[in-house]
Amino acid sequence: MGAGPARERPATPAGGIPETLLELSLEGALGSCRGCAPFAGRARSHNPPIPPLVACGLKPEASLMNQEFIDAVYQIVGAIPAGRVASYGQVARQAGFPRHARFVGRLMSRLPKGSTLPWHRVIRGDGVLPLAGTPSGEVQIQRLADEGVTVLGNRVPKSCFWQP
Repeated sequence: MGAGPARERPATPAGGIPETLLELSLEGALGSCRGCAPFAGRARSHNPPIPPLVACGLKPEASLMNQEFIDAVYQIVGAIPAGRVASYGQVARQAGFPRHARFVGRLMSRLPKGSTLPWHRVIRGDGVLPLAGTPSGEVQIQRLADEGVTVLGNRVPKSCFWQP
């Protein structure tokens, strides 16, 4: 075949992964974020610079999540009264980050052991308990029942949703 111009190899940072692969992996991790707003110090862009944490194997979504967003979510979840529930989307909207319900779910799943935050009061918008059928789901159902929340067929009626 013909001899064309030689292709340049992508630059390899200290982590040993070519930058183009890092960009693709970061873009894939953040691509579902339709505004990148909860990511610290980033304008609304789908091409954020590559943080060095990606090269060392840390999860980018955990390291880039804005501390203001995290604090707001924790305050809102802590304010949900006993006997009431809120949806992931409702918490995200109240925190000022609409369309970031998945990040609220991720924060709830990563609470430290022994946390007193009432994570069990945050459920899906349609009232279905997201953890049904798992050990954590059984804990969630028991805690909600102890607070007087009606759970019928792994679903909470809309009348139990918190209206701040």
